[in-house]
Amino acid sequence: MTYYSQRIGIIEEKAIDLPLLRRLFYATFKEYNAAGYFVGVFGYGDKATHPLLRHGNLGADVGAGLALRLGKINLWPIDECYTNYSEDDIFDMLEFLHSNIVLSVSVGSHGKVSVNFPEQNRMFRHTVNQYLKAYDVGYLLTDAGRIEHIPDDGMATLVVETPPSIDEANIESRIARAISLFHSRHSTNDKMRDAVRELGDVLEYMKTAYKLESLLTKKDASDLFNILNTFGIRHHKPDQQSDYDADIFYPWLFYYYLAAVRAAQKLLAKSGIVK
Repeated sequence: MTYYSQRIGIIEEKAIDLPLLRRLFYATFKEYNAAGYFVGVFGYGDKATHPLLRHGNLGADVGAGLALRLGKINLWPIDECYTNYSEDDIFDMLEFLHSNIVLSVSVGSHGKVSVNFPEQNRMFRHTVNQYLKAYDVGYLLTDAGRIEHIPDDGMATLVVETPPSIDEANIESRIARAISLFHSRHSTNDKMRDAVRELGDVLEYMKTAYKLESLLTKKDASDLFNILNTFGIRHHKPDQQSDYDADIFYPWLFYYYLAAVRAAQKLLAKSGIVK
């Protein structure tokens, strides 16, 4: 729900700064840690109250274990370090926590075991995304556990859409890789170009392996690849255009080809070519 001050523009929709992001991160950690979500990685107990009853996956020295996993020091203990976290530190820790959610479950006489439940990951993402979407340009903790830029308005459906699976290794996984490259919080022009090229390669594979051209007019099929070649995405030739504004053209090309790939997936699924 949007409240009065937000509706009339007194408070900006994206009003969370880094200090507030730190506080929200810490509140999330405390809530889910108290509920036992991180026993598998941090272990049972808390040094502030009593010795660890059982070490987690990070071992006896949690700080050293985190440094080994994330390549950073001064992240642990979270209670003492979070006030100095950078944006990247918070994003790294959120991704790490999401990938290490387990619950301690009693199993009869066997005691307790640590089990991951997808529903708990979903709840964690829901909590985190309430404030990530309002921070800076807007971010999202995806189902894959990566923090990425929120797609532009109107484009989000293309990103999250899941048409019928055709070829996981050669189509779906490569589409996911292209989306991840493009929406990475550290995306560069080179990564955006690679994302567009990946989508072009997916279309090329569909054309070759699944006879996509038979479902398109000759002109449509030609236009799809002419654009890639004209803007120097897939090949490097003297007659290609290279003096364009990448910040403008790469997003346009990415969503153009993502839309084309989504349409091709649906066409192939509907055609009966793919069994």
